[in-house]
Amino acid sequence: MGSLQKVIVVYGATGVQGSAVALSLLKSQQHFIVRALTRNPQSEKAQELARLGAEVVKADGFNDDDMKAALTGSWGFWLNTHHHDPAVTTPFGPTDEDLGRRLVTIAAQAGVKVFIYSTCESPDEFTNGKAPVPGMDAKHRVELFAREFEEFDSVIGAFPGWYFENFITPVYAQSFGGFPIYEDSEGYLTFTSPLVGGEGKVQTVSVADDFGEMVHGMFLNPEKWKNQTIQCLSEAFTYEDMVKTFTEGKFSD
Repeated sequence: MGSLQKVIVVYGATGVQGSAVALSLLKSQQHFIVRALTRNPQSEKAQELARLGAEVVKADGFNDDDMKAALTGSWGFWLNTHHHDPAVTTPFGPTDEDLGRRLVTIAAQAGVKVFIYSTCESPDEFTNGKAPVPGMDAKHRVELFAREFEEFDSVIGAFPGWYFENFITPVYAQSFGGFPIYEDSEGYLTFTSPLVGGEGKVQTVSVADDFGEMVHGMFLNPEKWKNQTIQCLSEAFTYEDMVKTFTEGKFSD
């Protein structure tokens, strides 16, 4: 390995965020070596990462030996855990926060210098306890926990906006206010979504097109962003903008 080459471990490299980060880093001219972690190295996405030059490694976040081996010799570590993963939602089992804290600790002990974590701000703190969101609050606590480790040179929180992709993915669109895909009982396509505060604009990010590039930029200049939570946004627009765009795209012919 050349002296300029740095190994960056990407956890969950075949997931939505992880694959965006891995693909961006693989295009880098900065001599990064991408160590892509996945539970299934034989999957189509994992094989594509290998074809593009990634070092694909089988690793389970709940297996400490796997993670110690995967993180040994690495300079950077990208981590996103999923609080809807069945592995962290079983009664009396480990939580997403438990997993995050353990992986942070292993990374620090393994000698990782730059740790970037997919985080959230804390609704509980912002609302003085009136509107906690357990999954988001837990991620915020893990980020703060990571900052306590002197072994890291830089700890950076990457806080993604609402995924563009959610607007066109049926399961999310129907549940969380994406573009209307199915007609209702009266034959209408109806856009529904909770209200937002402030200027009424939804903060969004294209994970596939932009998010990986943003995280890549943080790895290129970690000292600049250390101990900060960075909001990762592509565009902000109102619900009226969304309805107009959908209507023009759907019925322009």
